[in-house]
Amino acid sequence: MTAQGEMATGPTCGQGLAENATLPGRITQLIASMADILVIHMGALDLSDESAQREHVAYRELAEALRDASVDLARIAVRMGGYRDLPMGRHDPAPSSRAAARARPRDADGDERGRRRPLTSGSRPIRRKTDRADAVSA
Repeated sequence: MTAQGEMATGPTCGQGLAENATLPGRITQLIASMADILVIHMGALDLSDESAQREHVAYRELAEALRDASVDLARIAVRMGGYRDLPMGRHDPAPSSRAAARARPRDADGDERGRRRPLTSGSRPIRRKTDRADAVSA
């Protein structure tokens, strides 16, 4: 909807949900692969060793949790795809505009893309030459 209450041309919110359903679908594949890797690793453990038994339990629990998350994300992807024909409701564009202005693309670690993160060695940051020069000129 436009500010005047007229229907906007272009994709609807339901179409946007459906188009973006591929993201949880792809994450589902990634998480399922992680679970597979853990299960394969479990097969290499010598269960006559007490430490290996503890490791086996940890890997099994994590693999199960990853499988559960994968199934949940797959269901979410299907639900998102099912909203393609959702009728467009009336919108106040102001909150979306403010949120978009504050939003920043993020990488897989949740950090803003393009923003330098400090390099670390253990728990201590590694100073870059440019960091030292900036500190001296500041």
